[in-house]
Amino acid sequence: METIQMHEGSLTEKIDLARLEHNLAVKIITAYIVQFVAMATTVVALVKMLFRRKLLV
Repeated sequence: METIQMHEGSLTEKIDLARLEHNLAVKIITAYIVQFVAMATTVVALVKMLFRRKLLV
């Protein structure tokens, strides 16, 4: 954060920087959500498989 405060640019440059940081944060959050959904789906599929095996046996 110190480098951003030391950066003496015009207001438009600072707004662009803030916009880039926001876009990056959104992308990271989206990636985490996608990863979490994929993991949850995998866990559900594994649990279903285990239950089917127990029911068949």
